[in-house]
Amino acid sequence: MTPVRCWFDLIRVRQWTKNLLVFVPLFFAGRFLEKEAILSEILLFFLFSLLSSGVYIINDLHDLERDRRHPLKRRRPLVRGSISPAAAAGAAFFFILFSCGIAISLLPPGTIVLLASYLLLQVLYNLLFRERAGADVIVIGLGFVLRAAAGAVTIGVPASAWLILCTFFGAVRLALGKRQAELFGGKTGFRPGWESVSPQTLHLSGALSSAVLLFSYLSYCIFSATARRIGILDLGRLLSDFPPFLLAVPPAFFGVLRYEILAASGRAGEPEALIFRDAELFGALFVWILINLVVLALTWSGGIGR
Repeated sequence: MTPVRCWFDLIRVRQWTKNLLVFVPLFFAGRFLEKEAILSEILLFFLFSLLSSGVYIINDLHDLERDRRHPLKRRRPLVRGSISPAAAAGAAFFFILFSCGIAISLLPPGTIVLLASYLLLQVLYNLLFRERAGADVIVIGLGFVLRAAAGAVTIGVPASAWLILCTFFGAVRLALGKRQAELFGGKTGFRPGWESVSPQTLHLSGALSSAVLLFSYLSYCIFSATARRIGILDLGRLLSDFPPFLLAVPPAFFGVLRYEILAASGRAGEPEALIFRDAELFGALFVWILINLVVLALTWSGGIGR
């Protein structure tokens, strides 16, 4: 393995996809053609990515001896000796201090508070909650909420209750899907704290999270300020008083259903890669984005709204 690949593995570049969530407020606020807003969100994306990489490295240093005995984690660069602990520690502190410095210099105060809260939450997760069944997935959900809220605050739009609810329960579902994969063999060595949790309890918890997620998203499509601003679609006798965001509900429902199927069989252990591996899940996401883009484009052109 090349040195570059070792460093990419150490800082978990694949995990950076989670930070794409900061762009969601930009998308639904209809501001993804504004250069300043785009640049601010790109900066925020990289700051979250560097912060999370720093925390990952510190966690790897803390768990170094435990990882040596794990059948999968023993392949990590620190365990193999491809990167020295001193170099890793230096990189971790550089990422964290650099991110904090850039944030203080260039981002709004509200975003700085949310970034600091995210960093504190990650530290608390690793120290207190990582091996506490239930509490760990809630903290993971809160971490995603902070990402989404920071994306909204950075471009000066409110972080709506719908954004927070959908983000939280979506993240909780992904975390539970990872626990299901660990339980059913998708990961070797089940996470401490979850050994006594039955597959039925995990499945029920995941299904409940998906149900609340879909209900929250459906409510957003009908009652949110964005939906009210867009207006309704009136096609006369064929269809009247129809919130156009509802057109995106079928692919959203299919995507959640597909994820439930994958999670139930222990195939949802790496959510950051799953979307690219599963064609049906990727197709649902693509259609969902496309429909929302069309709705927003018609709104700007005056084709929808009254």
